[in-house]
Amino acid sequence: MSKRGILILIVLFVVTSTSLPLKVLSHPARPNGGVAMMGSPAPKIGQVTRIELRAVPREYRGPCPKTIRFIGMITFDGPGKMVYSIERSDRAKLAQGRALSFAGAGTKRVDDTWEIGTSYTGWETLASGDLRSNKAEFRVECTK
Repeated sequence: MSKRGILILIVLFVVTSTSLPLKVLSHPARPNGGVAMMGSPAPKIGQVTRIELRAVPREYRGPCPKTIRFIGMITFDGPGKMVYSIERSDRAKLAQGRALSFAGAGTKRVDDTWEIGTSYTGWETLASGDLRSNKAEFRVECTK
């Protein structure tokens, strides 16, 4: 055997007998730790498909302060995470960057409250990226 052949055998022996630690970076959308299997497509990452919001009660007349509850539903079409914010008619921006995680497609409920101390007509909405919910409108009329 030539010197070149012996050198190749030594290199092959060293490479195959040495166990080097390999680090695999995890990917949140790949349950197998970030490794894409040959011939299989990467798993689908979900997206927000619907956002709804309603005020309870929608109209109120009585003593104040009055707490208005907002009940929202956010629908996602697959596994993943999403971030949403709450915007109000008084220009307050609440819950900036509030996150929800979805194990798969589904709908999750989100809640908020707003205490109103004087007669007021307003709204609240949920936003995620370019998507916005309807304006959940309400009217509070304070009496003595």
